[in-house]
Amino acid sequence: MKADRISKTTGYGMKAMNYSIKSDKAKVKAEKAKLKLASNKAYIEKMNSKVSSLTPEKRAEVQRYIDKYLN
Repeated sequence: MKADRISKTTGYGMKAMNYSIKSDKAKVKAEKAKLKLASNKAYIEKMNSKVSSLTPEKRAEVQRYIDKYLN
């Protein structure tokens, strides 16, 4: 009903409304992606801090363990 009223006054109401809906969907999708990126960044920082807190001996031991199973 609203679209009919707008389209009668401007002639482009339905098109404008469709573009508005598409842009709203794109905005929501972008916000979700932004939240996911922030979450991933926080996870990476958390893992990096865990790795950097390891002693050099422990890092070498873990690297040997990984190399053993990757080769």
